[in-house]
Amino acid sequence: MRKASVVASGLLIVPAVFLGLAGCSNSAAKLHVSGTGAPRAASPSATATAEPAADGVQQIVVTATDDNHFRPDVINARRGKIRITIQNPTVLPQNFAVPSLGVHSPTIFAGDSATVLIDASTAGSYPFVCTFEEHEGMDGSLVIS
Repeated sequence: MRKASVVASGLLIVPAVFLGLAGCSNSAAKLHVSGTGAPRAASPSATATAEPAADGVQQIVVTATDDNHFRPDVINARRGKIRITIQNPTVLPQNFAVPSLGVHSPTIFAGDSATVLIDASTAGSYPFVCTFEEHEGMDGSLVIS
């Protein structure tokens, strides 16, 4: 007998036979697929500052979260080159874009990461986002001083 999985609206629908695997513990935890939670408007911001690496380029790691946010979602940096590594521990694909600076990462699949290099020569606040429609609210700011 052949069993198929179906992808609909970015969600993987798993045949019921596989759901039994989640029941191996005594916990009463609900089955949750990461990345499917609605963005929480009241979720506090996490701010971090890019630090210089050995090569002199500022660097920072940003993580995609299960509740459709980036952590940190406010990045402070100085003018110059900034290396941002985006980690995706969720099960859904993500990306990272700073549209006003022409920066767009490739798709970052579950468990993977991607790095973008930004050359920011002008001080200001630059919004960044995940451009996948179902990740509305997954955004932040790159603040260059």
